[in-house]
Amino acid sequence: MIQKTKIVVMGLKGLPVFGGATTVGDNIIEQLKDKYDSLYVPLQIQGD
Repeated sequence: MIQKTKIVVMGLKGLPVFGGATTVGDNIIEQLKDKYDSLYVPLQIQGD
């Protein structure tokens, strides 16, 4: 079995998507999911 390259997706505010950059990030994750193992790390900002 060939091992997939691992990537980390950081900085999106949250999934499911609600617009803008999160939609782009979700589309990128969807397109790369078969080629790479991915880990999603949400960004939490104080005051959100």
